[in-house]
Amino acid sequence: GVAYCRACFKERPTPLLAATVLPACAEIYFQGKDEAVAACAFEMADWLCERQYSPANCTNRAWLGGFKPAGGGMPTAESAACTAALASAVKLTRAVPDLARFGTYRGAAVDGLGFVRGLQYTDESADHFEKGYRGRYLVGGVRSAVSDATLRVDSSALAVAAYVGYLESGGERTAD
Repeated sequence: GVAYCRACFKERPTPLLAATVLPACAEIYFQGKDEAVAACAFEMADWLCERQYSPANCTNRAWLGGFKPAGGGMPTAESAACTAALASAVKLTRAVPDLARFGTYRGAAVDGLGFVRGLQYTDESADHFEKGYRGRYLVGGVRSAVSDATLRVDSSALAVAAYVGYLESGGERTAD
């Protein structure tokens, strides 16, 4: 299955495909220590890092840390899935080990979490809503995109998965 997914990715790479297959590759590697599976995961993680908005390639500061969608343009809450995938890559670099990639993936994951945090409603970012409504329905939820105020459960779930994935990756610790 990994070979098939890798071929599909090489033919038509998309952030969502990488975000789906990369964590699976990491888990498969942990079970069998197959170097080809790790190589596939690293290939996808490297590609995701190239698709991330950084200060050098971003004209909108609110997009920093987000990932370019398949068609380009504004990053969405799906960036959280890319961030969770990079968290899996961080965990994989600790097992292989690959210190250079650890630093790259860790930095990209932290930047991705920063973007996701920007999508989350806080008291400050939702202060234009009535206080009772804001506290009851908005605060803590995650918007679909920077310019989209739609609060969606799946966006919030992706954000939670990204944060949990990062905590499980060991990325908050320094490289061993």
